[in-house]
Amino acid sequence: MSKPTARDLDRLVLADGPGGPGLALLLARHLLEGPDGDGVRPLLLLSASGGLPGAELGRQLAVLLERGHGRPGDAIAALAEAARLGAHRQVWQVMTGLLPAYLPGPGEWATSVHTRLLRLAAEVAGWADARGELPVVAELAGRTRTSELVRQARDLHALLTSPA
Repeated sequence: MSKPTARDLDRLVLADGPGGPGLALLLARHLLEGPDGDGVRPLLLLSASGGLPGAELGRQLAVLLERGHGRPGDAIAALAEAARLGAHRQVWQVMTGLLPAYLPGPGEWATSVHTRLLRLAAEVAGWADARGELPVVAELAGRTRTSELVRQARDLHALLTSPA
């Protein structure tokens, strides 16, 4: 059996109705190709139609990243490109699934990728005027150590918990 292709993804995106976990997994796989791959356009189309399973896409992306599929920086760049092209609210929804599943928990090591992800999340949350606490971000923001990751978490947490 062959792997689903970009053409298969396009067909699913153009189908009627909202996307589910399978579409989210396929889209996540293509977002790992970066902004010049086959994931940004379908994300934009699903965003425009209201059919993007945002949080599920974030969770699926986290699973693929944790399993070592693709480079995290490429996925971050693809999400950044989609946000810059107008899907900032939908990319924020992706972040609400990605951050809890991918950010390091207590006792886990953080990487520069985690910091870059939080920086993008704060930028996108600002564009989307997002509000509402994310426990994983609150936990990172409350750490006593001061690192770039903690600073980014504090900035995002402050934004999410500030009055509109």
